[in-house]
Amino acid sequence: MSEPNLDYDPLVSAIYQVQMQLGPALDAIETVAQSLSGADARRANEVASKLASEQVFSRRDMSALAPVLQAASSKIEEGRIRKVEYREFGEPEVYWSHTDEALELMRSVQKLAKLRDAIETVYAIRRADQLATKFRSQDG
Repeated sequence: MSEPNLDYDPLVSAIYQVQMQLGPALDAIETVAQSLSGADARRANEVASKLASEQVFSRRDMSALAPVLQAASSKIEEGRIRKVEYREFGEPEVYWSHTDEALELMRSVQKLAKLRDAIETVYAIRRADQLATKFRSQDG
């Protein structure tokens, strides 16, 4: 399926990009919510509700996303594990990895961060349009 040509209006194009990310982001926030507890899980469920109803274009609607991402990042850090690879010759190699759960959570956080960035683009384009309108009205 080809993407529609939305280049005629950058705002419409940016909103379209957000719309295309809502499904994956909703799956991601559900994964995040399951991995969190208490107030963090409640915030994640609030964000999921906003995503499901497409209430994402107000800064207030998405204000709960930042602490959810922070809590998920902390959970990812808890899933960091130290591994040692012993070689036949030489010193053992020490490296850091993550548990499978932390890796899944990391993928979910990346999807949510991508959505957040797309929404920020919508905000920026909208603000630029408002400023352009203001400056044009001052010229006349």
